[in-house]
Amino acid sequence: MKYFMLLFLSLSVILISCGDDDNPTSPGDSTEPLLPLAVGNEWNYDFIQYNSGKTDTGFFRIYIDKSTQIEFKGENHTAYHIQHFSWGNLEAEFWAFTHDSKQIGVESLDDLESYSSSPNAISLEEAAQKPDVNMGGDIYHVDVSKIMVLDKETDCISMQKDPTSAKRVTYYKPGLGMVREDYTSLREDWDYHRSIVLKSYTLN
Repeated sequence: MKYFMLLFLSLSVILISCGDDDNPTSPGDSTEPLLPLAVGNEWNYDFIQYNSGKTDTGFFRIYIDKSTQIEFKGENHTAYHIQHFSWGNLEAEFWAFTHDSKQIGVESLDDLESYSSSPNAISLEEAAQKPDVNMGGDIYHVDVSKIMVLDKETDCISMQKDPTSAKRVTYYKPGLGMVREDYTSLREDWDYHRSIVLKSYTLN
C-alpha cells in the first residue's frame, strides 16, 4: 500500500480527453500539481512486464471516484478517494488532499494521524536544479527528463530513490499526473523489468 501511495502522491473546469486532444501534453505548466485532484479524473496506462524472458502486457488504471469534506490540523479540506486497478483488479485505494503545499495521503479517514506527505507541486525550473525531496519519509532525487508522452516529446519531472535491489524512476507532467514509470531489478538472479506508460486520461 505504501508503494502505491508514494507512487501517485509523489501524483480546470474544461474536460480534457486524450483521445480527442490534438496536443495531449499541453495541460500543465511549471506551477501545477503533480497529481491533479478532482472527482472523475482518470489515468489509463499500458503495463508491460518482462520476467525472465517472458513478456506480459496488461492494463493499469487510476480513478478518482468521490470526495468528502474533512478537518485536518484545524483546517477544512476536500479529500479525494483514489483507486488503482491492475489487470482489471482493485489493488489499492486511499484518500488524498492538499495541506500547506503538501499532498497528504491516508489509507483511512478514520486515522488521519497515520499519513504520508509529498510535495503537491514541483516546477520544471525547480526540478532542473536536481533537488532531493521527502516523499512519505523516503528521499527522492528530482530532475527534468525529456521523454515521449502520448507520441510527443515532453519535458517531465523524474523522481528516483537511490537503487538497492531495484531501480525505479517515475515521471510526472505537472498538471497532468504520472506519465510513465520504469522499474528494473538489479538482482543477478532475477531478470525483471516493467514499464507503466500513459495511454489516455480525462481531467475535470
